[in-house]
Amino acid sequence: MFAAGCAICGTDLEQHRREIAERRTDLPHVPHVPRAERRARFGIDAHVVLVALVLLATLLSPFLALIMAAVGAQDRHRNGQIGQRNLFIGLAILNLALTFFPALRLGLYSLL
Repeated sequence: MFAAGCAICGTDLEQHRREIAERRTDLPHVPHVPRAERRARFGIDAHVVLVALVLLATLLSPFLALIMAAVGAQDRHRNGQIGQRNLFIGLAILNLALTFFPALRLGLYSLL
């Protein structure tokens, strides 16, 4: 077990523990909402929004879209969803090509 008093100064440890327990306050906590319930509540997955933003940035600024796609590929909150990671890697490669070969951007604009 444990000693009832301090071996050095003789302080009553039980009394000290009771005083500490009385001073503690219970902090309010935010309830955990499961991911599936959050999706059902808002109706839009954050990754769908990120893909849409990367595609929009691809047309406007491929370098910015390249950074966004790299962040999306490194996202650790996907719980191992490989398909989304591959999608972001593909978008990053597309934006890398558009950054270094600006003539390809004109081809994208002609498709619109």
